[in-house]
Amino acid sequence: MSITSRGLLPRIAAAFLMTSSMTVAAVSLTQSAYAFTQAQQEAAFWKAGYAYCDAEKLGQYWGMDTYSAKLNAGNKILIGDQRYLDEAIAVAIQSYTCPNGFNFDDSKDVAALWDSLGQS
Repeated sequence: MSITSRGLLPRIAAAFLMTSSMTVAAVSLTQSAYAFTQAQQEAAFWKAGYAYCDAEKLGQYWGMDTYSAKLNAGNKILIGDQRYLDEAIAVAIQSYTCPNGFNFDDSKDVAALWDSLGQS
């Protein structure tokens, strides 16, 4: 007997659709329960000791821009998903480089240099 001869295929399909719909609903409810502001997410990222280069590498790993990666990482910290973030950072550090080779602290040095040259 095949799956279609007993009407199992429609039942399997219906079960799959129900569980898929429930998963989407559960994810939506979870996301709204953890609604953090961008400022909170960004602060969590910096407080955890990460640097701009870490956000660049995570962005490359996750396929998003640097700022979004920083917010995503901060959100993971705030919801207690540090284990996944640590795994992502470990892969990103080994697999990617900072495209420009600079970090946020370098921008402070450049600003100070421009200031000393009167070119602010």
